[in-house]
Amino acid sequence: MVWIMWFGTALSYYGMVLASAEILQIKNANQSGEKCKCNLLKKDDYTSMIVSTLGEFIALPLHKCLIDLVGIRWTGAVNLFGCGLFFIFLQLPVPMTVLTGFIFLVRGCSAGMFNFIYIYTSAVYPTTIRTLGIGAASSWARVGAVVTPFLAQVLMDTSLTAAVWVYGSIGFICAVLLETSLTAAVWVYGSIGFICAVLLDTSLTAAVWVYGSIGFICAQSVSVEVD
Repeated sequence: MVWIMWFGTALSYYGMVLASAEILQIKNANQSGEKCKCNLLKKDDYTSMIVSTLGEFIALPLHKCLIDLVGIRWTGAVNLFGCGLFFIFLQLPVPMTVLTGFIFLVRGCSAGMFNFIYIYTSAVYPTTIRTLGIGAASSWARVGAVVTPFLAQVLMDTSLTAAVWVYGSIGFICAVLLETSLTAAVWVYGSIGFICAVLLDTSLTAAVWVYGSIGFICAQSVSVEVD
């Protein structure tokens, strides 16, 4: 179950890294009124990306303090919920300053998710298999990094709303269902097979449902008390 958490963490983190330029290009295209999305980035766009990158550096000490204050599980919930919320806000037609703030917060929360998953994984696995467990779990982060370009660039180029809702739904579901029971997780595993069978034809609806179901499975990954 921890493996899926690694997958979702890398999916969100690298997705925001790749989507930053894409979102700014879409914003420029909407402002210019041109249908072509091959608009060059402006000086303000580069400034926005540099400022939003600082969110990772500022968030690291804050998340460490938050872990000591409220515990690892609540810290993970805050990161997941925040990442999902601000991902969805990226679709709003807001000024550049506000958009930079949203990207800043997503970068900070996604960096905090990596802090959370490393500490949580080391606490879940016993000492005898801890190295093997962390290595096997972190390999799924590479899978998420492979999948995320298809969302952050291919799907986002087609529909910004669809892409940010896929990312946002993963964070929301994982944060809300931190206490999901094992029985619910088993039902979710079964529902994924049902969804894939019914929605066999590749479509946006199928993609959203599958990624949403992955979020349900992620919830079981943090159902072990490690505070």
